[in-house]
Amino acid sequence: MMRRLFERLRRACPGLLTAALAAALVVGCGGGGLASGEGSTGGVGSGGTGTFAMGPISGYGSILVNGVRYDISQLGAAPVDDDGRPRDAASLQLGTVVRVEAGPIDDSVVPPRAVARAVAVTSEVVGPVESALADATGRTLQVAGQTVRIQTGATVLDDRLAAAGPAPGDWVEVYGTVDSAVLPARIVATRVEPHGASGARVRGTVTELGAASLRIGSGLYSFGGGTPPAGVALGRLVQLRLQGSAGHWQVGTVADTPAAPAEAASAHVSGRVTSLVSASRFVIDGLTVDASGVPTAGLAVGKKVEVEGPIRDGVLVATQLQIETEDDSGETVEPYELHGTIAAVDTAGGTFSLSGRSELFRLGAATVYEEGGAANVVAGMRVEMRGTLNADGRSIDVLRIHFER
Repeated sequence: MMRRLFERLRRACPGLLTAALAAALVVGCGGGGLASGEGSTGGVGSGGTGTFAMGPISGYGSILVNGVRYDISQLGAAPVDDDGRPRDAASLQLGTVVRVEAGPIDDSVVPPRAVARAVAVTSEVVGPVESALADATGRTLQVAGQTVRIQTGATVLDDRLAAAGPAPGDWVEVYGTVDSAVLPARIVATRVEPHGASGARVRGTVTELGAASLRIGSGLYSFGGGTPPAGVALGRLVQLRLQGSAGHWQVGTVADTPAAPAEAASAHVSGRVTSLVSASRFVIDGLTVDASGVPTAGLAVGKKVEVEGPIRDGVLVATQLQIETEDDSGETVEPYELHGTIAAVDTAGGTFSLSGRSELFRLGAATVYEEGGAANVVAGMRVEMRGTLNADGRSIDVLRIHFER
């Protein structure tokens, strides 16, 4: 997408990509709030004049989503979770999936920027780990009936988890995307963090509906009475609050889980194709996309995509569509973009931390320094960085560090 082109040019020719060139490159391109319903605060959903983004957080400063830096310092209210409960801004971490309402996007700077009006956090499942199996490229968990894939180097593991990762009996909250191309369908996790031992729930599209049970992803959930609970229908995106235990999960209550506003001047959405309606019409996590105006070669259920365009009458009309190329493990690994102030430095270990963040950042032989060197890695220094997730799932290997003076 055009914003990724900015980043490639900046990395290839640091300092040469001027604001004027950036502005020229994006002429005619769109940018990237919350739908009415639980957790909504108006904004885009009520006026259709703002911008909307949906995807995992891929950087700090304030938060970076789909290549746009959103300033969250002027939010009208605290971020909310799927239950409409407020979340501390510090809980917006790498890999957390969010929906962002924002004002216009300024494409004349790199990365593009916008002021967020509202942020909602969206996780796929909360519950106990029922089983865990490791392999060469990661781990597969069962969480409240859902199959969860943790990919080494792609899934962020909260540092409050044990060093060995989630284990049977641990309660966790999982953020990610649903890959329906495999059977059973699985959640490909972007972040896993601990959760209190209560409040099990699952979010997803109802793919099977019988007289006494329904299926979301890999989980089968029972209900009594012979009729589906109010709000449940085949193909509908819902959130189930669960009762019971492993192997015996039951539907407690059902809530709507809005994917996007009904109207937005511009939207930028990343995720996996949940279903294909036709060759040019598909669904991402409950949001219908009309791709009749863009090439769709290679589009299939389970493919990771990025889509840009306006939302009209609840449908994202694609002006740009990028189908991600994934590696053999099924993951696309993008570098993180990180901005902040160095808080503490471990010179001997070659690591440091940023103020307000829990990750350790690792310097190495491959680290490229701009406007300084290793001696400038000191507490109080403002830095801009690119990095990738270390195999431990917790620390960031710094590829490039730029010192802001």
